[in-house]
Amino acid sequence: MCVGILFALLNITCVAKGPEMTPQDVKSALVYRFLNFVTWPKEAFKTSSDNIIVGVITEEVFETMVRIVKKKKIGKRSVAIVHLSPEKLKSVAIIKGCHAIYFGSEKIDILEIVSGHLESAPTLLIGDRVKFLESGGMVNFLPGPSRVRYEINNKAAKACNLSIDKKILHLARRVIN
Repeated sequence: MCVGILFALLNITCVAKGPEMTPQDVKSALVYRFLNFVTWPKEAFKTSSDNIIVGVITEEVFETMVRIVKKKKIGKRSVAIVHLSPEKLKSVAIIKGCHAIYFGSEKIDILEIVSGHLESAPTLLIGDRVKFLESGGMVNFLPGPSRVRYEINNKAAKACNLSIDKKILHLARRVIN
């Protein structure tokens, strides 16, 4: 079973639909794949048909993520991608409206500002930088020589009422509980 999940998570060429993948393609596909293994509390959505909203801070990844995730679903929910420009980052309502936020390798101070606005809102925080988990992030992608690995701050996710599939936790390079 674990092999199947690992294959689903890392077989990102199916999502990106192309043999030549850029780093932005890989990151976008990984974010989408990872969302399939997260459960949000019912209160995170107003209706059963609400979209899963993913905020993206990194502009170059935003455009790629829109292309890769276009018309994709997680369960019965469509995925909507929103660019969180510096102006939108000032809006607590916009930030709290996201179910996941991808920071990329943006500066840690942006994570601290967003985390402060979110308090304990059920928003998955995803990045790919050193010390991301220690700064309040929940999922951190780690580049490797042949594939991307990840680490998870499950303690932070649970504090926001997010549930990450145990099989994915088992495959993580590091888990903070």
